[in-house]
Amino acid sequence: MKHFLISLALLFTVIGACHAEETQKTALFPASAQAVQESLLQELRARGYGQPVALRLNQMHRPLLTADESNIRVTDMQILTQAQRFHAKLSSTDNPNNILTVSGRLSPLVTVPVLALQRNAGEVIEEADLEYIEVEQSSLGSKAITNPEFIVGKKAKQLIASRTILRPTMLAAPVLVRKGSSVMMQYVTGQMTITNQVRALEDGAMGDTIRVMNTQSNRSLDGIVAGPDLIQTGTVSTTQAVALK
Repeated sequence: MKHFLISLALLFTVIGACHAEETQKTALFPASAQAVQESLLQELRARGYGQPVALRLNQMHRPLLTADESNIRVTDMQILTQAQRFHAKLSSTDNPNNILTVSGRLSPLVTVPVLALQRNAGEVIEEADLEYIEVEQSSLGSKAITNPEFIVGKKAKQLIASRTILRPTMLAAPVLVRKGSSVMMQYVTGQMTITNQVRALEDGAMGDTIRVMNTQSNRSLDGIVAGPDLIQTGTVSTTQAVALK
């Protein structure tokens, strides 16, 4: 009898251990919103939805129970392209009867250039200073700079933190002519070329029209900044031609 009871106890121990192990394997927990979003994004890619998007889920009123988030599957999905909205149903292969219905918004993403590192006021931005990030188009606003050509070669007008969305008010063309500096004044027309050293009366960036003065005659006139320490004139009057000499 004693041996029988010992054998019976061992049997119950083994059965209990097996049951506990099986229970552990099949324990279910609520899937995270991030896992649900990733499953929906995978489904979009599988359907060939070409435009990069961010998913904005509406509130989930009940959880999707699963033993492993990698088992989540999208069983149905409807995309309202013009409205940029979607409706979908999800379940888990380890709990197929638990179906989660979700809806939300598709927010298109755009790639924009930003500064990889902080830049101080007055520093000129080079192409190597840029990196590219994806942001939601709806958060950009109408004045965000999306073309690096409008950034490279400009100087920061203020301290700009890394990865900040850049706007025209943050940047300025670099100063090529400094107020008080001696610069070359150049005028070229069909039959005549006049060059002279003049003094800049104000700062100027590429394309700016600034006032300059001939230091020998003390005559002043306007010119267009055409490069570092270079001023050019367009049409010139007789008085201006005399001022250049």
